[in-house]
Amino acid sequence: MTIKFNGLEFNDVDFEEINSKNIFRVYDNERKSSLDFEYKPTVYTEYDKNDYQLILLENKYLKAENDVFQVFGEKIVNGNSVKNRLGWIFTISNLESLEHDYVDNVHLNKYKFVAFLLILLNCNKEFIDYKEKYSLSDIYEDDVIVFIVCKENLNSITESNIYDYFPSLIKYGYYEYNHIENTRSISHKKYFLDETRNKDKIVLKETDINIRENEFLYNLFTKYLKNLEHSLLRFHLLYQVVEYCIDIIFDNKSDKIIKKFSDNEMSKNEFIERISSSRKERTRVNILTENIVKQSEYSSLKDNCVELLNSCKREPKNTIGDLIYDVRNLVVHDFKIIKDTEYEKLTDIVNDFEMLVVSIVEDFLTTLE
Repeated sequence: MTIKFNGLEFNDVDFEEINSKNIFRVYDNERKSSLDFEYKPTVYTEYDKNDYQLILLENKYLKAENDVFQVFGEKIVNGNSVKNRLGWIFTISNLESLEHDYVDNVHLNKYKFVAFLLILLNCNKEFIDYKEKYSLSDIYEDDVIVFIVCKENLNSITESNIYDYFPSLIKYGYYEYNHIENTRSISHKKYFLDETRNKDKIVLKETDINIRENEFLYNLFTKYLKNLEHSLLRFHLLYQVVEYCIDIIFDNKSDKIIKKFSDNEMSKNEFIERISSSRKERTRVNILTENIVKQSEYSSLKDNCVELLNSCKREPKNTIGDLIYDVRNLVVHDFKIIKDTEYEKLTDIVNDFEMLVVSIVEDFLTTLE
């Protein structure tokens, strides 16, 4: 990645004080020409850029200068929740302004210096017009969001990958910035965002599933959910996460049953009965959700599922797992009986189902214990 101007490439960055101004000066390969970027925050230079990771995000709601959050990571270790500060989230406009509530925050300013440097080192921009001083908003829109992560803190609990926190970011409306317009209406998440705006930190849960090494899950949480508006498509994609998890549950359960049978700890009839029971998709969906989902947190999801099933003359059951499975059957096999007037209800279900799926990938391994 590099900055280009007038046929030259600029990728060598120094920090200097020039005429009482703090300047990041970016040189061409021969250091004969340079471009200047003024740095306005309080200067702290002790952090090494190699110890930090930069991720650019976007958010349709939390994009004001005062939308600044300390970010903590949470992981379950030996049954206990362990938290550690990962870094900070703030907009590029905050990085360039002195008119916000966090201007004197020492810890934030230490991260800002590294963030500014990494943005310059990792951007890809060609300037057409020369300026005496450039700003980061000449490279990115000022509502692009910086997520600056301390690698040491990221790996202090277990060896981690920042992408394993991306599903949790969705809870707060954050998606990876990838130059694809986010056209989705996410008004259903406003209660998350309005509540978040009144806090000074957010907690991200590390997923039990390696997102980076699973192409479908990686694309789902970084691209598909951001850009797909149609509720039917979203439901099918989200339910594939459920199917992925319940297949693993079946493999795990069947291995345990086979071992018990091999060790003569159960009869042949019991073995057949338990294998047959564990094959049922409804059973596995209930196993998946009952160990993860706090039923009270998804009362809206339950109510909407019940209402949709009733309207389609289906007898609703009581658990989240049963209700999701029955809505799945309705959508896959009997969508033709869903009236246009009920489609909005399905949209509400899919919106809440997305949050449930995030909880599932955060805590999936608890279903295998």
